[in-house]
Amino acid sequence: ISPQPRFCHLNARSGGNCRTNARSDGRSGLHRGHGCAGFAQGYWISALAVTPAACDGPMSPAFRIPLPFNDVFTLRDVHARGLTEHALRGWLSRGEVVRMGNGVFVPRHVAADARLARLWPNWLTRDGLRILTVQGAAERHGIATPPQVPPAHFHGRQRRVIPDRFVVQEGPWLVPTAAWTAVSLARWQRVEPALIPLDCALHKGVSRDDLDAVVATMESWPGARMLGRALDLADARAESPLESLSRGHIITAKLPKPSLQFEIRVKGNLFRCDMAWESLRIIGEADGIDKYTGRQAVMDEKRRQSMLQAAGFTVLRWTWQDVYPDPRAWLAGLRSALQ
Repeated sequence: ISPQPRFCHLNARSGGNCRTNARSDGRSGLHRGHGCAGFAQGYWISALAVTPAACDGPMSPAFRIPLPFNDVFTLRDVHARGLTEHALRGWLSRGEVVRMGNGVFVPRHVAADARLARLWPNWLTRDGLRILTVQGAAERHGIATPPQVPPAHFHGRQRRVIPDRFVVQEGPWLVPTAAWTAVSLARWQRVEPALIPLDCALHKGVSRDDLDAVVATMESWPGARMLGRALDLADARAESPLESLSRGHIITAKLPKPSLQFEIRVKGNLFRCDMAWESLRIIGEADGIDKYTGRQAVMDEKRRQSMLQAAGFTVLRWTWQDVYPDPRAWLAGLRSALQ
């Protein structure tokens, strides 16, 4: 045995016979593998001479490296504890660890938490704290996201430049504020989908001043060119992502701007509509996925539409399929109706 058998792999068999079970490493005639030191043919191989890289594998659980993490960790955290990727591969192969993303892992008992699973892969770790990405912060604050959002790791790349006033520590979490989250989601979008998170943030009580402060901070950042215009068009009265996206397309298509959450009283009944063009007596309804739940809700909506039409209003309806990804046919029909 070499004085430093760093890459020894012996797999003991019954009867004391021993065979190698690894690929050649080319170092002093030794072999590299994942097993641990063992007893074979009457000779003891000192376990003290074997590095942690060689002490993980298919042998007795007594020789396996125990998992030292109780929370989300990265490959850098593994190296910081003096371990190598061999130990990580052993944890993954035995199902003790679940891969969350590129270089990010979590113990299986933590992965079983349903709430944490919804955030995957929406956090990164640094300095012992979990830093929520854009999607994770949106989940935390309840901010609606556009149909296409930046990659999960995008916010992690930018977190080093977030001013302290836009980050709040909540236990082991670093959470970007709702204003920062909404503007970050809007930053890489066109004006139309950028209204989705901005409208939602205003609807949830985020002040326009807070959004203006974030926009001013990101003024020279890539992708921030349209933020100012999108924020000027944002409206707290929008109540769903489909309403926001529809209004954005209506404005950029230079169609007449509608009134939001328009209230109409018909025969003693007060009805509130998503949007309306009062002078044209046209009502627009953006029918999202969760707008009508149950048979009774559908029947009530049909009765409501019949009463509005009897009062002289034209009711136009559209869904996500009409507006996204290609709204041209829907805009053409809407233009014809408004003319």
